[in-house]
Amino acid sequence: MTLAVSGLFDLEPIALSWLNDKLQLTPTEIADYSPLRHIGRGSQTIVTVGSTELPELVRHSTEYAEACRGKGEAALYLSVPGRTHFTILDDLAKPYSAILSAVLEAMESV
Repeated sequence: MTLAVSGLFDLEPIALSWLNDKLQLTPTEIADYSPLRHIGRGSQTIVTVGSTELPELVRHSTEYAEACRGKGEAALYLSVPGRTHFTILDDLAKPYSAILSAVLEAMESV
């Protein structure tokens, strides 16, 4: 089981932004290190993102979950209310949180 949390699943938008002035991502690095471009047979994936997250991270998470399902992979998209990439993991410490419940359910099906 894979748990993806508020991820950047395609590095090309970063290469097109001011961030690339410092990162200097090459086309090869973008292709090699963008998970969206390497979806293949694997484990069940849970893609989580906070509902109050940056719009770009929400977009990345949504597109990644859709792309996984489009390739025939089991992928659950989970938007966590009131969370961002700074606070979303706090939910794993809560025994009845949506993230922990999804993880436990995925582990039971293995």
